[in-house]
Amino acid sequence: TEIMPSFRALAANIIAWHWAKTDRAGDAAVVLAAMDELGRRLGFAGIWWSQRYRDEAWAAVRQALPAERVDECTTRGRSMAMADVRRLLAS
Repeated sequence: TEIMPSFRALAANIIAWHWAKTDRAGDAAVVLAAMDELGRRLGFAGIWWSQRYRDEAWAAVRQALPAERVDECTTRGRSMAMADVRRLLAS
């Protein structure tokens, strides 16, 4: 069953927020970049109160990883298909 895209994006950002504070910071960066790119393409700004999770997750990722790694993960996330993002979130 599909859930509304806004809730799917919210869930992805919350998972990324959690991962950013663990050894999965790279995966968090991939998911965050994918969600940012999807929002950009769809013209979707997200749920206003969920922005905190996204911002905190990006800050944690930038503290946990070197800038080059953040750039690599961001590039990967921006080019991922949504099905691949869902598989990553389920892992």
